[in-house]
Amino acid sequence: MQHQACGCQVCGQTRFSSHDPCDCKPPSSDCRVPRPPRPPKCITGPNVLLDRIICSERKCFPSLCTHLTVTDLPCRAQAPFSLLMVQQSGANPWWMPLENSGPCSRLCIRVCIPVCCQIRDACGCFFSGAGVVEVETCLSPTCAPSECWRHTLVIVPCVRLCSPPVCSQDCVFTVQLEVSLDLYLIRPEPFQIRASQPACPDLPLYPQPCRSTPSCWPQCPEDPDRCGWPKQG
Repeated sequence: MQHQACGCQVCGQTRFSSHDPCDCKPPSSDCRVPRPPRPPKCITGPNVLLDRIICSERKCFPSLCTHLTVTDLPCRAQAPFSLLMVQQSGANPWWMPLENSGPCSRLCIRVCIPVCCQIRDACGCFFSGAGVVEVETCLSPTCAPSECWRHTLVIVPCVRLCSPPVCSQDCVFTVQLEVSLDLYLIRPEPFQIRASQPACPDLPLYPQPCRSTPSCWPQCPEDPDRCGWPKQG
């Protein structure tokens, strides 16, 4: 049985069968020209800077006994004074760290809450004053307390007087307050605003049929009579 000679498609060497091995090797795929790296995607559209909440806690003090000094009273106010109302003012509270960090690496702070007060003097006149309520609390951040300087602490307080009125001969009152603190540890981060989708067009309440064939109900004749009525057969 004779075998037909054939040539290798790579090196041209003559072989008597397609099953005979050839000494040549196919060209390596490493000789291809490498593709240039793709450029990074450009972020298009408007960006905004939003505050991301890292951690948050709520602290409640249902019965806080403290001394409250009321200031900014006019000179015509006469003692004794009665304290009728205590509430947080619109000013932002401030805080300061305490010396000890507390157990489990908690961040212990002293919060100073600006409050507004309502006073009634001996003559029955009402006046408004200001004061500061101090509360000691702690926060458990997700990061180490030494890394909290990278974030911002936002405090939202709520204060009210538990048992009004409270009397005093001077402007210093021994009060019992109910205090609530919402603590937020935030960090600003950029966010991209997605383009708004176009509004859907208003569809008719009763859409017309999509058929192009004429309707099957009878039509009025084109030649009415002289009175305007269609002619009868």
